[in-house]
Amino acid sequence: MKLKLPALQALQKAIFLSATSVFFIVLMNAFAKVVTTEQSVISAIFYRALVGLFLTAGIMMLVHKKLVIKTTRMKDHIIRCFVGNIGLSLIFWAYSLMPMADVTAIMFLAPIIVTVLSIFILKEQVKATRWIAVIAGLIGVSIVIGPRLDMGWSALGVGVTLAATVTVSLVAVMVRELGKTEDPLMSVLFFFFFGACFTFPFMLFWGEGLTNDMLLPLVTASGAAVVAQIAKTEAATIAEASQLGPIQYTAIIWSTLFGFLLFQETPAPTTFIGAGIIIAANIYLLWAERDKKLKKLEAEAVPTQLL
Repeated sequence: MKLKLPALQALQKAIFLSATSVFFIVLMNAFAKVVTTEQSVISAIFYRALVGLFLTAGIMMLVHKKLVIKTTRMKDHIIRCFVGNIGLSLIFWAYSLMPMADVTAIMFLAPIIVTVLSIFILKEQVKATRWIAVIAGLIGVSIVIGPRLDMGWSALGVGVTLAATVTVSLVAVMVRELGKTEDPLMSVLFFFFFGACFTFPFMLFWGEGLTNDMLLPLVTASGAAVVAQIAKTEAATIAEASQLGPIQYTAIIWSTLFGFLLFQETPAPTTFIGAGIIIAANIYLLWAERDKKLKKLEAEAVPTQLL
């Protein structure tokens, strides 16, 4: 069964928004890495949140003619913002420790980590197809990590990247759930507001003043963050994660490009080999889950829409 035109147009819009989000997320991370060469990670998070807060508020005033901050799900927003800002701190820290393309390749593990977490958190029964994807993903990561550890990578960098991947996986689920009822701009506004609130106490002890040299990279990172958050949140309200998952893999292209242009980083061939295996494992996982869902729908005689 083919998608009807409105559904097809909605999916195309979601894919465009998702691709836009990926590009601007990598752009944000690239300039955040520039900032962390001179500033602490805490300072980078705080100033990014502060600038992003004002930018988002300005956009909201243009769109809605007022600040939309009324919600019945404040607790959910706070939890999402808390976990999201921890994840963001870990991502910035990871990029300060390792090359961009390698961090991106490892973070492709996110869907596979969700599968593993579902065993322990959701008590789901994980069948052989999922385990094949998990094992293949771990093999891919070992190919990315192995040679690099011999070349001076720190176990700390790898550990921080894996921790960031777990939090990204959790936030993706939260954003999808919040998007069912919440205005995307409001969600982004709360994210920046609470990000500034969470990091302010740490700024009192470990923060640094903003230098003129860091102003342009910071504004660029903050502006990219606003666009990325809005596009990502909006895309999540239109299409399912399984439909948008493959779009995330374009991040390896932008990470490689920005890493080379800004930091003269040249990924090893094993980075692309490992990333390819991880991507293939994720696609296989998506295919297996989609196939299972279709069979269930067919058994229940419920019409479904195929991509």
